[in-house]
Amino acid sequence: MKKVLSIATAAAMAINIASVPFNVLAQELPVQSVVNTTIEGKVNATAKVSKLTAYGTEFEAAYDNNYRMPNSNVKEITTNAGSYSGTKLEYILDNQPNTHWETDKNNSDTFTNELIFELEEADVLDRIGFLARSVNQKGFPEEFEIYASETSDGETFQLVASGTAVKTSDFVEFKFEPTSFKRIKFKFKKANIDRPFAAEFRFYKEDVLADQMARLFTDSSKNQVSADFDTVEKLNQFEDDVKSHPLYEQFKEDIENAKYVLSTQKIEATTAVTKTFGHYANTKYAELFRMDYDNIESINNNAGHYSNAVIGKAVDGNLDTYWETNKGNTSTFSNEVEVTFKD
Repeated sequence: MKKVLSIATAAAMAINIASVPFNVLAQELPVQSVVNTTIEGKVNATAKVSKLTAYGTEFEAAYDNNYRMPNSNVKEITTNAGSYSGTKLEYILDNQPNTHWETDKNNSDTFTNELIFELEEADVLDRIGFLARSVNQKGFPEEFEIYASETSDGETFQLVASGTAVKTSDFVEFKFEPTSFKRIKFKFKKANIDRPFAAEFRFYKEDVLADQMARLFTDSSKNQVSADFDTVEKLNQFEDDVKSHPLYEQFKEDIENAKYVLSTQKIEATTAVTKTFGHYANTKYAELFRMDYDNIESINNNAGHYSNAVIGKAVDGNLDTYWETNKGNTSTFSNEVEVTFKD
């Protein structure tokens, strides 16, 4: 976040802190709902729908190397409805978003499409990635259920999580509590046009640091830092922890934003001391203590400038040039100058 210095040329000086939009680590899609479930050994497992964090970014390969279960660990995919002509189940694991599987039997009052993924080796997962067919998101799972089995056969499935989602062309993830799977059952409880399609499925392991990032702020407005990170010392320690994470370049801006929020929350207005500054011509003093003009990204004011006395002349390092406002102070107006720093 850019640092902004605002100066009001009035007898009493006021500081206005403007909120700045923050980047979102995993942007939640609109009108999502979560259904809490209880399975053996777990309480209140939840499904949360959001955009798949790293997909399509320069960090995708590094992230997948750390947190994605390789497709080679899927031994077999089966469905209770077959495949429509020209589509194949293996297309949903081919890393090709332009290929897809389509069911050969619509959902109905008496039938619900299911996919079962049997794994070569059991694994602990907490997210399923899903990409719909690009054309109108046909078959998107508007209501879904996720089941786990720790055996290779038999009716040993237990409900892990269920939820709803609004159809989208984004690669989304369905997140739940970390769960051990030997088989994964995905049920299309309600599909767009009642006919499930799928371009891609992906399976992910727990990402503790990303989960902590999601709890950095108390809510989506990001105007208050959560209690776990409510000091700069805590934020610095957390930043040290995430520097090795593949998504650190995305994380660090929110961490800086959190530091900024903490600093603004603790500002208390004081009376400024005004006195003659005798060191302005002292080069050695300037080298030690003066901020370089190169760190100024922009300078603006709320009243324009008189003639050619533009605001930029206030920071050009030349004492013979100056800025002059084009509007005098009044009982209802105070001149202000705002400087934005790069760092």
